[in-house]
Amino acid sequence: ARKPAAPVEVFSRHWHEPIYREDVPEQAEVGAEVQLFATPGEYEPASLGVRAEVALSKAHWSVSPLLGPNGAVIQPDRFEWRVTEYLDPTQFDPFRRWIRSKEHPLQPGFLQPATPVEIAAGSAQQFWLTVHVPDDAAAGTYRGTLSLEAGGSAPLIGGSITVDQT
Repeated sequence: ARKPAAPVEVFSRHWHEPIYREDVPEQAEVGAEVQLFATPGEYEPASLGVRAEVALSKAHWSVSPLLGPNGAVIQPDRFEWRVTEYLDPTQFDPFRRWIRSKEHPLQPGFLQPATPVEIAAGSAQQFWLTVHVPDDAAAGTYRGTLSLEAGGSAPLIGGSITVDQT
């Protein structure tokens, strides 16, 4: 496994792929732009991870307005952040849905409203971002910045949404 190159690494991963507490992101995931494709009125998810080699206090995300064609804007209030709650499947899994793994003792479980969270040193945390594209959004690419803020630092990751009206 790769060793983290920085005290805090922000990464994106396809929403269908879990992010475990023990995960160290692949180099290609670190700092990779979050790219979403949606149509007007659609809700589109993205999965982001933070790998911290130092403890992070009150970690939370913010998003800038996304600027699109001819001055069109998708405002930050169109985004909803959630934080993944990790569960011990030996303690909470009445239907035995989660895979039990010695490699990953805690499993990604519920998505909770994103309040500032603590991220322990040597661990990863998954966050979910959902954008609700306005019904009247013009077709084109919208660009902005996602910022992780924790303890006075703010690692950034680029983001774009392509709105397709076909």
